[in-house]
Amino acid sequence: MIINLNGQTILTSLVIVNGDIVTRAPLFNLEAGSIARGNRDAIMLDVNNVDVTLSDAAAGVLNQIFNVTGFSMMSMHLLLG
Repeated sequence: MIINLNGQTILTSLVIVNGDIVTRAPLFNLEAGSIARGNRDAIMLDVNNVDVTLSDAAAGVLNQIFNVTGFSMMSMHLLLG
């Protein structure tokens, strides 16, 4: 699910442990360079130049799970589109 919190677009996901839904957690911060409607007859958006960074919360969980300190917003920086 993509949500907008205080002007920041965030990709979230359900967190499931042992088959039980525990919470919804922020995974990536998204910043779109441009958004346009893909086709007049279709319900689609054409999104270009999307800057994707790992959220602080997701980095913290990954660091804890793998017992490391290397995950951070800067370590997972992608440009899509």
